[in-house]
Amino acid sequence: MNDDQTPCNPSFVIEPLSSMNNHTFTLIELLVVVTILGILAALLLPSLSRARTFARVTQTRNNLKQLGTTAVLYADDYDGMMCKVDHNPYACQVKGVAPGEVNWGRIFYEHMTGRKFAWRDVTAKTEMDNDPTYRKMMFCEVLVSRYGYPGAHEMGRSHFKMNVYYR
Repeated sequence: MNDDQTPCNPSFVIEPLSSMNNHTFTLIELLVVVTILGILAALLLPSLSRARTFARVTQTRNNLKQLGTTAVLYADDYDGMMCKVDHNPYACQVKGVAPGEVNWGRIFYEHMTGRKFAWRDVTAKTEMDNDPTYRKMMFCEVLVSRYGYPGAHEMGRSHFKMNVYYR
């Protein structure tokens, strides 16, 4: 170490921040940063959309699995017999719906949750429309995201179908 490089020499004194040049971003630098962020966002948004669609497909698969499990449990509870596709086990007349016509989805949902909907058409429709669990279980999330909920019906309604032919 030379004598002129001692720590007491003023050449080692750090300049105060106020004396340093204040460097601000130029307009071009700012535009470059904004452009890069825009490109990154454009790359990420399609993947987020695909992830959202994949999540909806997964939820629909899970709903179908739950409905299949419910069908097995229903058949087990009724000595191996499955309900008809459109069947009303109750002996009451519903306006616009003849006795014996209720969607299997409604019967399975009631069996699965223990919740019973009213058998009067306006009341049942309102109950199903206002039941978020029924709506999430019985309607395909992919179709709902594209077209919205189709609305409930007093017999019950679902995006999923069951085979008419059974033993």
